[in-house]
Amino acid sequence: MKEYKKLDWSAVRAVCIKHNLYGKGTNEEYHKLGEFVESIKKDHIDILDMKIIAQDIIDHSYNLDEIKRSYGYSSDEELLVWLVNELNYSTRVWID
Repeated sequence: MKEYKKLDWSAVRAVCIKHNLYGKGTNEEYHKLGEFVESIKKDHIDILDMKIIAQDIIDHSYNLDEIKRSYGYSSDEELLVWLVNELNYSTRVWID
């Protein structure tokens, strides 16, 4: 038995909208992130890909201190782990 995970652009967009993220990014940068997400054609998105996506979102977001305060985080690393988990909850999972 093998588990597969796929993250699509609409799920990433939903996370950004839900948490008011990517406000510093231009339309071109946002589009580039979407192209990267859609280019991941593997059957299984791995943690490194999600970390790259999460870091890009963090790099283009204003309200990080507000998010840290609301979740009780004190470091950027905790914020990165939180966002990777948010993205992970948005994956489609199936077992073969």
